[in-house]
Amino acid sequence: MQRFPFQPGTPRTTLGRPVPHPVNGKPALLDREQRSLRSVMNFATQLEGGGAQMVAAQLCSGFLELGVESSVLSFLYEKRSFALPGPKPSILAAGKPGLSGLPRLFVRIFQLLQRQRPDVVLSHSVYTNLFVLPLAALLGVPHRITVQHNETDDVNVLFQWLYAAFHLLRLSTHTVFVSEASHESYLRKYACFRHRSSVVKNLISIDWRSADPEVARLVDLKAGERLLFAVGRLSRQKNHAVLVEAMRRVQGCKLVIAGEGELRGELESQIQEAGLGDSVILAGEIPREKIVALFGVCDLFVMPSLYEGRSLAMLEAIQAGCSIVASRIPSFEEVLRDCRNDVALFDLESSGDLAAKLNESVASLPAWQPLEDRCQALGERAEDSGKSVNLQLCRSYCQNIGWSSCPA
Repeated sequence: MQRFPFQPGTPRTTLGRPVPHPVNGKPALLDREQRSLRSVMNFATQLEGGGAQMVAAQLCSGFLELGVESSVLSFLYEKRSFALPGPKPSILAAGKPGLSGLPRLFVRIFQLLQRQRPDVVLSHSVYTNLFVLPLAALLGVPHRITVQHNETDDVNVLFQWLYAAFHLLRLSTHTVFVSEASHESYLRKYACFRHRSSVVKNLISIDWRSADPEVARLVDLKAGERLLFAVGRLSRQKNHAVLVEAMRRVQGCKLVIAGEGELRGELESQIQEAGLGDSVILAGEIPREKIVALFGVCDLFVMPSLYEGRSLAMLEAIQAGCSIVASRIPSFEEVLRDCRNDVALFDLESSGDLAAKLNESVASLPAWQPLEDRCQALGERAEDSGKSVNLQLCRSYCQNIGWSSCPA
């Protein structure tokens, strides 16, 4: 078992008081700087898309590989079509609770933390920060880590103030930012994050062995027609309306948007009014194996987001070798700066510039291949599936927070 710089066998505490946990048969006070890291709990919520949940699941798997007890807890409600890799997460509430249900949820989290006494709590979202961190501090959990996945543009100002207050009051013992862009956006507004914070960039690996070649049935691609692919929740942040508008000026292409959300009705109306019913497909939430396949067979990946942290979908597109058209925002400029893919960035809210970039990128693509041939090639890519990056991501957290100098 991988050991961190804490000595095993020391007891748990509540607010500094000894808890009956024997060392050589006798209770003793806890020295938090000299204990083995034995238990890590990841808390995430389904309210803000899938990126935070995916990172929580990756960290859970990475800590398990290190020999540390680890778990993922979904905070508010289960998004049943969203399948996390690794161990199945625990669902704390079957449905989104109303105001009357929040106290019950609060008590349940308190009892869970009190019973399990983790060494580390990792909080991946707004609501888990508000509920979990104060309770974890009250119960004396030594390491209470906030993982900030987005820039300040994506977070309500009130919540930003609470993050800063939690950081100052040490309800959060450390804040991890998933990109330089998100870190800098907070530093510009809150100087407190200059201390006890670090940047640990998200990592992702594509398991091509899971790709579903039946994805061809999802897309009726005509001869010579190019396949454009976008993935993300149908929300204002993802800016799909600008993409649909741009498709009016793009010929010979079919666009598949994978994802579900509150703007489906508006986007469907926009697609019909623009006469794009045959060229824009709102695929909804589709299984992970079809997402993987679409990364492998598409001609061009498109991401028009208004803001992002360190997008896992973009990392997957880079790893898949896709040609990419994306909005010119700090996080995309950061992640695409050194990649070898063909990349074009468009002015954020200009459908005309997006259409021009799409047409230019399509014109420079290699020779067209039938979709069936591309799907057959997915089997060959399965041999390129590398080992999981979960352990690497986990070690980066350990090194940045100071838990261990893990071996490479």
